[in-house]
Amino acid sequence: MKASIGFIERWKVENQWRVRELRFAWYLLRKTPLSMVGLGLVTGIVIISVLAPFLATYDPNTVNFAVQFQRPDWNHYFGTDDLGMDIYSRVLYAGIYDLTVGLIVLFVSITVGGLVGLVAGYFGGKVDELLMRVSDIFLSIPGLILAMAFSAAVQSRSLQVLVLAISLRNWPQYGRYVRGQVLSVKENQYIEAARASGAS
Repeated sequence: MKASIGFIERWKVENQWRVRELRFAWYLLRKTPLSMVGLGLVTGIVIISVLAPFLATYDPNTVNFAVQFQRPDWNHYFGTDDLGMDIYSRVLYAGIYDLTVGLIVLFVSITVGGLVGLVAGYFGGKVDELLMRVSDIFLSIPGLILAMAFSAAVQSRSLQVLVLAISLRNWPQYGRYVRGQVLSVKENQYIEAARASGAS
C-alpha cells in the first residue's frame, strides 16, 4: 500500500506540468459553449456506438422482404429499407464502422505524414523539395475525387480501400506540420553548438 502511494506521489511530481497543461486546456474548453456542445455530441455518439450491440433491436444485416419500406413504428423505430432491413439497427452499427475508420485513418495519416515530414525536414535540400512537391500534388486534388480514383484503380470497395483512400488525402497536412517542427528545431542554438563541437 505504501509503495503504491509513493508511486502516485512520485508520478504527480514528475508529471505536474502535464497536469497543469490538461487543466488549462479544460479551462479553455469550458469557456467556449460551442466547444462543450461539440464535446457532448462526440461523447454521445461514441457511447451510443459502443453500446450498439445492446441498443439495436434487430440484426443489421438480416434481410426480410416481408417488411420492405415499412414506416417507422414501435417495431422498427426508423422504418425499413428496400431489403426489409431495420434502419435503426443499421444506423447504430454504422457508428462502430465510422469510429473504426476514423481512428485507423488518423493513425495511418499521422504515421505516414510524420515520417515524410521528418525525412523532409531532417535531410532538406532536394529530398525536402521532392517530398513537398509530392504532398502538394496530393493536396491539389479534391479528396472525394482522389478517393473515387483510388477505389476505381484497385477495383474494390472494401473497408481497407476506404481507409487507404481517405489516408491518401490526409497525410500531407501532418507531413507539413512535422516538417515545420523539425526545421524549427534544427535552427535552435544547441543544435548549432553541437555541430560546432563536431557532432554529426
